[in-house]
Amino acid sequence: MDIDWRYKMQLWKKNFLAIYFLLLAVIFGGLLFLEGYMWNHELEQWSKRAWKGEKSAAYLVEGFYSEDKEQMSMNIDYAAKKYRNSGIYMNITVNGIRMAKHVPEGLELRDHSQIVEHKGGKFLVIADRMMIEGESVEVLYMESLESMYRMQNERLLAFAGIGILFSAMAGLLLYATMLRINRPVSQAAHELRTPLTGIRGYAEYIMMANITEEERFYAAGQIVESAKNLEDVVEKLLIMGNLAEGTVSMENVDLMCLADKLRTKYPQVKITGRTGRLWGDPVLIECLFENLLSNAIHAGDEVKVILNKGSISIWNNGAYIGEKELKAVNKNLKMPGKRKGRHGYGIRLCQEIAAVHGWRLVYESSREEGTTARIIL
Repeated sequence: MDIDWRYKMQLWKKNFLAIYFLLLAVIFGGLLFLEGYMWNHELEQWSKRAWKGEKSAAYLVEGFYSEDKEQMSMNIDYAAKKYRNSGIYMNITVNGIRMAKHVPEGLELRDHSQIVEHKGGKFLVIADRMMIEGESVEVLYMESLESMYRMQNERLLAFAGIGILFSAMAGLLLYATMLRINRPVSQAAHELRTPLTGIRGYAEYIMMANITEEERFYAAGQIVESAKNLEDVVEKLLIMGNLAEGTVSMENVDLMCLADKLRTKYPQVKITGRTGRLWGDPVLIECLFENLLSNAIHAGDEVKVILNKGSISIWNNGAYIGEKELKAVNKNLKMPGKRKGRHGYGIRLCQEIAAVHGWRLVYESSREEGTTARIIL
């Protein structure tokens, strides 16, 4: 059954959006929980301080008991006006006689302590009654919460900014990670499909067609060639898996032995330059050079390997790689246009192998000098 890999790409994007929205819920939910906790704590502290302020106002009455009622009322009202200048309003009643009246009328109180709204502002209102020297003292205490709500709004804006920043950073990291995971899978699937299609097609041709022995031999050869290509892709997948799991065995690699292997496999390639050793995984290093040489041989008629002190260059005289394609290759992005099919997966593998060794793989190309893949050690 044919698989629409473009649909698969859309599927991973849907998965990304699902995970990202879940991440947004966690980030902003956590920030809202923190804001709620801080608000409740501040409100609790504010209420405790307001209760202390109310008690101190009630006991203020006790200081005026030695005076007559008229003078006592004037002094209590004067003290209440001082409180009002700082945003605190009080009604004080002694034995049913109203000594101070600064709390607005029409407040609906359902509890001894509650938050009410008055003229667009928020206030904490406390209603209390106590006995002082045998007399009943009632205090209605009203304090503005404007500064606390303003501080909460500023904190909400700050938390919103932090949430947006964290969400953007997490989204970019998540997208890059999922793209990094999905891209080799889609590229590998494309490369796997090509030899599998060839094997299936030639096998059906042998089974169903009335062909000569020569044609049968040719079809069998094509099946073997496709199987080799399939084996090569599977080997790349295994190497990519080892890279992802970090199972890399580092040791000294003799460049002379490696050069001899490459000359045997690619006799048309000219290898010049120094000899010495490289510190790395022998299997990965051999895979790196084989992929680079294979790409170079497919691209041009003449290929050279130059072993320098700080770098190793693989040159070919093939067609010029455009600036856009060259930029994509050097940044390990998906290759645009017609070049993205066959060699994109191998190029990515080479970049991964170079990176795990701490090297840089840079591609250079010009119409006059050809194309060079340079490994900067």
